[in-house]
Amino acid sequence: MNDARWQFSIRDLLLVTTIVSICLAIGVHYVGVIIVVVTVGLIEVAILLYADWLIHPENRRALAFVTAFSWATLGSGLLALAGRAGFQAIQITTDASGNWMLAIVLMLGAVVSYLMAAYRWRQIVP
Repeated sequence: MNDARWQFSIRDLLLVTTIVSICLAIGVHYVGVIIVVVTVGLIEVAILLYADWLIHPENRRALAFVTAFSWATLGSGLLALAGRAGFQAIQITTDASGNWMLAIVLMLGAVVSYLMAAYRWRQIVP
């Protein structure tokens, strides 16, 4: 039972614990959105794990397409969340600075995601 793929370092476990804690903290505030994000993420992870053929060298174009599509999907989700935060900031008459800041950060994340998608897409098209 001494299989190397099931051995984790303390650093890896602390990193995973930190990521899960951050996701849970965000999930407390955005319950409905987080359920959708986690579901889509789990579906994507399952597809990529079962699509083992993507990692072979002859299928690099397909892998680049899947990666570009994943980045574009993430960017669209962040843009939708930014729109929601901006709309909430417009509706709130007092102390809406937190919602505006959240909307700006989410929009910047969406721009980065779209740029990564474009970069991956350029790897497909010669």
